Amino acid sequence: MSDHKMKIWLKISPRLQGTIAVVVGAYTGKESRALAQMGARVIAVEADPSNFALLVENIGSLSIHAVNKLVSNHDGTESLFVANHPTAEGTAQSNSIYRANLENKQWAHDIKEIPCIAVTMNTLLKGISSIGLVRINCEGGEYKLFNADTAWLAKVDMLYLDWHAKCPLWRQAQYQKQRRKIIDTIKNAGFKMKCGDKDAVHIQKSASQLWVKA
Repeated sequence: MSDHKMKIWLKISPRLQGTIAVVVGAYTGKESRALAQMGARVIAVEADPSNFALLVENIGSLSIHAVNKLVSNHDGTESLFVANHPTAEGTAQSNSIYRANLENKQWAHDIKEIPCIAVTMNTLLKGISSIGLVRINCEGGEYKLFNADTAWLAKVDMLYLDWHAKCPLWRQAQYQKQRRKIIDTIKNAGFKMKCGDKDAVHIQKSASQLWVKA
């Protein structure tokens, strides 16, 4: 784990006890488990059915509610592209709503398109009045997630966001404009950047930021 990511986790931990934490892009549950062990009640959202099965298996007795949906800018259905990804533990599946993001990886092969149930953040969080943390790490899906009504931000105390540069690189100017617009939305909702990568606009690969209500 990088130094700035460690700083983010140290900032998050004291404020989580007894709160709800929502993880968008829960993968197989490592971060969801960590948040639950910090005392949060976790909603772990993972779109990929294979990774979701591992997520459910890894939950154990922790206070984690797993949701097999894709968070996007609409309610309905949406395609997810998945490819096998060799890891230290074996083989897992990496995924993205953008096929080009996987085609750009040297290890990606046998890319498959699978249909998923799509929901907006407002739909996902309906009925929840207060959220301690929303953790977003959805491999480029953050662009669509924020390209919808962002009323849900009013419920949130902390926002831990991973940015991903989309492909192809020759369209980076367009993506920089999108990131700048999303950052303005976050600021206008009352958040200030607490720690992480200072520049999330001009990225070539990825960046992590923790935003906290002022």
